Amino acid sequence: MKRYLVLEDGCVFEGTAIGSDEFKTGELIFTNAMSGYQEMLTDSAYCGQIIVCTFPMIGNVGINRDDFESMIPMLYGLVVSECCYEGSNFRCDQSLNEFMKQKKIPGIAGVDTRAIVRKIRDEGVMKAAFCDDEKQLEAVKAELKQSTPEKRLSARVTTPRPFPIPNRGHKLVLVDFGCKYGVIRELSERDCDVLVVPCTSSIDEIMAFRPEGIVLSSGPGDPADCTEAIEMIRACENTAMLGIGLGAEVMALAAGIKVSKMKSGHHGSSIPVRNHRNNRIEFTSQNHGYEIDKAMPADCELLYSALNDGSVEGFKRNHQIGVCFNPEGAPGNSECSYLFDEFLDLLKERGIKNA
Repeated sequence: MKRYLVLEDGCVFEGTAIGSDEFKTGELIFTNAMSGYQEMLTDSAYCGQIIVCTFPMIGNVGINRDDFESMIPMLYGLVVSECCYEGSNFRCDQSLNEFMKQKKIPGIAGVDTRAIVRKIRDEGVMKAAFCDDEKQLEAVKAELKQSTPEKRLSARVTTPRPFPIPNRGHKLVLVDFGCKYGVIRELSERDCDVLVVPCTSSIDEIMAFRPEGIVLSSGPGDPADCTEAIEMIRACENTAMLGIGLGAEVMALAAGIKVSKMKSGHHGSSIPVRNHRNNRIEFTSQNHGYEIDKAMPADCELLYSALNDGSVEGFKRNHQIGVCFNPEGAPGNSECSYLFDEFLDLLKERGIKNA
C-alpha cells in the first residue's frame, strides 16, 4: 500500500507503508547508526520524533526479547530505504514490521532517505507526518504549518511512581527522564542499590531516600521544560551527580549555562568526541538535539567536545559530571562506560566507601 511522508516545507516523498496506520505529527530527525535498530526504536529519548535511518536496510535481524531499552516505544515513526520483512537471526522472535504494527509505530519504506537526510542536514529538523490518502496531502500540509512542538515530553515517558532495583552497593537515586535499560544494567553491574523516581520529583521527595548520589537519565524534549528537576539540582549542589543526555542539559541549566536547540542534532553511533583530559578520541553513542553553550562559569570544566562540530559533549562542576552522549552505548559500543566508575569514584572521594 502507498504511503506518503509529508514535510513541514511542503515536500512529499512517496513510498510503501510499513507498521501501523496510526499517525502523529513528529519532529523529523536522522540517525547514522548502522546497527541496533531495536535499541533505537525503544529508546524513550525519541519520543515525539520520526526517525530517518541512513543505513539502507533495516529489519534484517528482526526483533528479540533481549535488546529492548524500554517496553513501550514512544517514537512517532520510522523512515527507511528498504525494510526487511523476515528477520534472519537465531534470537529473532518477530519481524520488524510485525513489531511496529503491534506497538502502533507507523513507517514508510522505499523512499530516497539520502535526499531526506540532506534536507535535514542543510535546513535543520522539521515537522513531518504520514498520509495514506493522496487526496489528503494538502490538508496534512496545512495541519503541519499550524501544529506546535509538544512540551514536557519527559513527563510523558517517566515512571509514574518510584520503584527499587535492590543491591548492596552505593545507594543511588535515578531520576527517570526516559531512562534506558542500559543505564540500569551498568549501575547493577557495579552493585549499586538504585531507586528510580519520576523526573518531576521534588528535592524533599528525593532526599527522603537519603541517596549517596543522583543519576539523571537521558530523555526526550526541551530541557527547559524540566522545571522541577532544575530546581531540585540547584537545591542539592553538594550531592554527587551523573547527568546523561537530557540529564546533562538539565544539569547545565541548573548551573546557569545556556542550552539551545541544534540544527540537526546528534543521533547515532560511532560519533567521535575529544576527551580533553587525555586528548584521546573516543567513539560514542548519541541521541540529543540540544547543545550546551561553550561559555561556562569558572567552576565548570570542559571534559568532552564533538570532533565534527566542536560542540560541548561533557563537563564537570565540582563533584557533578554531565555528558551529552550515552556512555552505556545501546546501540553502539560502550567504551565510555568507565564514566560510571568515575562517578562512583566521586562518592569515594567524598568519604562514601560503600563500594
